[in-house]
Amino acid sequence: MVVDAFGASKTIQKTWKKRGETGIAYDIKCNPAHDIVSRDGFFVLLMYCLMVPVGGLIVGGPPCSLFTFLSSSVHMRADGYEYGDESNYNVRLANRIALNFMFILKLMHMWNRKVYWVIEQPKSSWMMKLPEAQELMDITKAERVFTYMGAFGHVLLKASHLFGNLPTLSRMAREKPIDHEKHDDPDRMQMWEDSDGIKRVTGGKNLPQTAEYTPLFCSALYSTWLRSYNFTLP
Repeated sequence: MVVDAFGASKTIQKTWKKRGETGIAYDIKCNPAHDIVSRDGFFVLLMYCLMVPVGGLIVGGPPCSLFTFLSSSVHMRADGYEYGDESNYNVRLANRIALNFMFILKLMHMWNRKVYWVIEQPKSSWMMKLPEAQELMDITKAERVFTYMGAFGHVLLKASHLFGNLPTLSRMAREKPIDHEKHDDPDRMQMWEDSDGIKRVTGGKNLPQTAEYTPLFCSALYSTWLRSYNFTLP
């Protein structure tokens, strides 16, 4: 079984179901009740996660827009200032979404549920530098794996990190695909140079679509999870 938190595209859920497994997608874009910063929405996700049997998987890619370099002038995150500018409502909201999800994963560990988890974030994201994220990594003996979403058929190269306690998570690592077609689509992301010759990146109106997982990525994650299924969780 898999719980796909923040899985608006439902691609992970569909991948698991296609293979005869149970999958649940949780995302406020699909269901207003899936609001992790509300009391009821938090307990809905907690209930879903408690349904995951021993050896099952919880996957989450909490919204990263207020954690990446694209919004650095807004979130103002820095070493020793990982929570950023919390006088900004959107920054506070982004923090709370991520922290509530991590707290659920921490509860799964504290209650000895023996489930696996994976968090995906772009390379530039500050999310997993939050103290609560570092604690989660430590207590679950999780690892970080570097990969490229472009190697899984993504429209962008999208250098990314996968964090989790899957014993076989390293199988998701990929080298930068040298034959990946460069996409400079202003509706998604566009690179340019300012008057000082400094390279900049601008996000377009369709940038949120780049957060969706490709079927190839989901299939690879399923195979990786399946190879971990017989391992004994600490």
